Amino acid sequence: MVSAKKEPEEPATPNIIWTLVDDGRSNAEIIASIEAKGGRVSALAKAFSDEPVPPKGTKYPLVGIRGEELPTGRERSILDIQAEADRRKYRKSPARVGLLLREKFISQEALGYPCVVVFADRSLLLVLGAEDELDEWNTPNDRLDVVSAHEELYWGSGSLFVFLAPSQT
Repeated sequence: MVSAKKEPEEPATPNIIWTLVDDGRSNAEIIASIEAKGGRVSALAKAFSDEPVPPKGTKYPLVGIRGEELPTGRERSILDIQAEADRRKYRKSPARVGLLLREKFISQEALGYPCVVVFADRSLLLVLGAEDELDEWNTPNDRLDVVSAHEELYWGSGSLFVFLAPSQT
C-alpha cells in the first residue's frame, strides 16, 4: 500500500479585519487623544511608543487569528500563535498600531473582542483589554498595555491576535 504524504494546506487569503490609516500625528498626540476620550494607556505602553512617525497616509491592513481557531489553551501560547501567524505569512506591526487601534476603538465593546493582542516589532505584545479581568477601579479593562513576547502566557478562546496582512509583493 502506498501512502501519500499530505502536503500542508496553503494559507487562505486573509480577510482584512481593519485598515488603519496613519494621519502623521506624533505618538504623544495619539496618546493624548486616547486619554481625552476616556481611554487609558499604561506607562509602559507610553514608554514603548517612541517609534518614528511614518509618513501621513501609511496604511496598516490588519488580519487576525481568533483564539477559538487554536483548539486548547496550551496551544494559545505566544510561540504557537506566532508559529501560526508565520505559517499564514502574517507580519508583526509597528507598536504604533496598538495606539491607533485603541484610539479608533476606545472600548473593548467597540472592538468586539474582550482581549485584542497586537503582535508588534521589538518582541512586544500590545494588549487592548484583558479577558475576565477588572482593573483597579473595578471597571472593564479598556486600557492599552504592553507585555513581553518572551513571557510564557496563554490566552483565552475569546482573544483576537492581530498582525499586519501578508505583503502583496
